[in-house]
Amino acid sequence: MSRLKRALSNINRKKLLDEDVLETQLERCLTTWDLTLLGIGAMIGSGLFVLTEVAANTAGPSVSLSYFIAGIAALLAAICYAEFGARIPKAGSAYIFAYVAVGEIWAFLVGWNILLEYVVGAAATAKAFSGYFDELTGGYINQFIIDTLLGGEEWQSDIFSEFPDIMAALLIVILIILVSSGAALSTKLNSVVVVTSLGLVVFMFVTSMFYADVSNWSVGNGYFAYGFTGTLSGAATCFYAYLGFEVIAVSGEEAKTPAKSIPLATIYSFTVSASCYILASIGLT
Repeated sequence: MSRLKRALSNINRKKLLDEDVLETQLERCLTTWDLTLLGIGAMIGSGLFVLTEVAANTAGPSVSLSYFIAGIAALLAAICYAEFGARIPKAGSAYIFAYVAVGEIWAFLVGWNILLEYVVGAAATAKAFSGYFDELTGGYINQFIIDTLLGGEEWQSDIFSEFPDIMAALLIVILIILVSSGAALSTKLNSVVVVTSLGLVVFMFVTSMFYADVSNWSVGNGYFAYGFTGTLSGAATCFYAYLGFEVIAVSGEEAKTPAKSIPLATIYSFTVSASCYILASIGLT
């Protein structure tokens, strides 16, 4: 019986933090502005891929309202992350939060789920980038890989891709090198990418306004083409667009003033990201 109690005590033991939670071996070099751009960079992008699908089949023109509702729900979750990040400014995200708050076994489960999330997310994003880039070349890159490595015949498999996506793998390797080089360099690169992305979204909205037809919001069933239930269903899908906000809390150990920067960066990044998604959905519909 004592062994059982000791085992239960061990798997539920909590991590004790140093007296000075701000003490770290990492360089505290990130400002509120840097964390805001990190959050925007994590959220802006994937949501635009689901925009057309939700607008066409789930919510109709009210997809802009779907993004707003999803943004509010995601912001509430992000504020919880921000509070943890401000109180426990350590690298590790939900893993370290769970370790400190509820115990080792739960941190173990949460940590492996986070790892799985990042692996699957990185693979899916790299695959999507590879496909889009290959289309810009007229399919030359992937066809070259198939002809060179597979003798012109694609793999026949229900599990694996039709061919080894070398470009996607190369992209991941490059990003690993950039991230491993330190927060300062990777943050500067992220800032350039984020500004470019925001510029493209704004350009898309402004351009679409020249071709806007307000009657699109009144034909058929109008703004709520699939009813308000469709809008709520669309919000459930649009919630995916805001995933990635945890990167702000994850970076707390490298923030100069985490208690101040993490909450502010969370609110700022959500405001910008939600605005971009709503503007893009208005322009599209």
